[in-house]
Amino acid sequence: MKVEESIENEEQSESRSTVMRENKEIYLVWEDVTAVVAKNLGKGETRKLLNRLSGYALPDRIMAIMGPSGSGKSTLLDALAGRLSSNVIMSGNVLLNGKQRKIGNGSIG
Repeated sequence: MKVEESIENEEQSESRSTVMRENKEIYLVWEDVTAVVAKNLGKGETRKLLNRLSGYALPDRIMAIMGPSGSGKSTLLDALAGRLSSNVIMSGNVLLNGKQRKIGNGSIG
């Protein structure tokens, strides 16, 4: 292979990786996310874990979720990732690049 062909192949590869990187950027937005857990199933007792939280995360940025113990940091991350247990009912919107993502197993009024 000639040097010119090698350089051309590298340039094409670099331009493709730049395009791929641009396509992988994800914008995450959450609006009015609320999560409620039923303490005793069937008895109507509930506890609000998250109350109308809104925010966003941009690509190429570092983000911190800070707060005291028990303030809901891990619950928020689990909610955004769709990893809450089946006894948690969520409402609100989670958008990935502007498209709605189903976040819950029900809704609360």
